[in-house]
Amino acid sequence: MKTVNMLTTIALISILFALVGCSNAQTPPPPAPEEPPAATSEPVAEQPESAAKPEVAEPASGETIKIALVPDPEDDYSPLINWLGQETGVKFVMVGVQDYEQSVNLLANGEVDLAFMGAGSLIAAQKQEPEVRMLATYSYWSEELEEMIDSYTSMIITLKTRDDVNSLQDLAGMKFGFVAEDSTSGFRVPYIMLRDQEIDYETYFDEFFFVGNHAGVADAVVAESIDAGTIASDLLPLSIESHGDVFKVIAESTPIPGPGIAVHPSVQAELQTKIQEALVRADPMLFEATAADGFVIRPDSFYDVTRQIEALKAEQ
Repeated sequence: MKTVNMLTTIALISILFALVGCSNAQTPPPPAPEEPPAATSEPVAEQPESAAKPEVAEPASGETIKIALVPDPEDDYSPLINWLGQETGVKFVMVGVQDYEQSVNLLANGEVDLAFMGAGSLIAAQKQEPEVRMLATYSYWSEELEEMIDSYTSMIITLKTRDDVNSLQDLAGMKFGFVAEDSTSGFRVPYIMLRDQEIDYETYFDEFFFVGNHAGVADAVVAESIDAGTIASDLLPLSIESHGDVFKVIAESTPIPGPGIAVHPSVQAELQTKIQEALVRADPMLFEATAADGFVIRPDSFYDVTRQIEALKAEQ
């Protein structure tokens, strides 16, 4: 079981990395562990046959459910997904997507049936298809509270060795890394945090980058390609496992509703219920290689806080 502070998010299978730079200067963006493969001409790409995964019995109905996720090197959801197929009698096909925006569009258009996504991405999908809803929300074990929780925070981290960086005000003229423009904890919430301090990220930093995933931001901080960057609180422990206890948090948001698995309304209600019930009772061992410890069911109103965040951002 993993230890977290105020926890989260969105996190996903180890297949790809995306690194996209956006800067005010002309230097290259921070390095990522590996370059993602070029996008195919198909709107979605099924998981390669070479990927190791348990055998899943073919359903008698032949029904297939496509589930989209943005690959993250820290996570492996294949044990959970394959178990879910066994429990529901439906074949699940994991679909790797390039970024959060693609995941939102595919779900809203019904090109995939389910999608792992954060709160901000859920709201974006509902703008296109109002009947999209979060089928199940991540929950996490909190060592501090000694209970399962279903929210997390956005953190801005740097290295402990950086005595010159202890607050947002110290970052003026430095290099900064976000996750992606559609990431809730990786950009949307940090945007509000910076705005509340009267910081315009487009002019405040010497350079800023959209690295593509949370682990990539931590990697770039360690490599000193950037001075500081954003990360979800539940994913910070995973980066500490990879790099050691080298990070310090210089800013942290208020609690954010956790990510989960969203569903398109075309999925039959009976099957939605069956998937929900299976996710809630899933063995904790299935989550060992993921950022979550389980799932809970929450009403759509649970995400109203995120709607408020989106409304504030839209005003700018």
